[in-house]
Amino acid sequence: MIEVESSTIKKIGYSYPDRKLIVEFKSGGIYHYKDVPEEVFEELKTSESMGKFLNENIKKKYEFEAVYLPGRREDSEGSELESSPKL
Repeated sequence: MIEVESSTIKKIGYSYPDRKLIVEFKSGGIYHYKDVPEEVFEELKTSESMGKFLNENIKKKYEFEAVYLPGRREDSEGSELESSPKL
């Protein structure tokens, strides 16, 4: 994970084997975006506005999983907190 200059995003990272983009927001939430091409990660890193790039090019195009949301807990069976519908 690398710290970034952004008003909404604290850190970003990328898992190359499974093409997973990891985003930690300044609010504390951590999201994994699935099957994101490496090129999209590279574009995010160099974008003028990471928040805008994320909203326009990633959030609506790739499935995600919220792995941590501040103030929310997993249920007693360890179910996921939130995830996107299957595309």
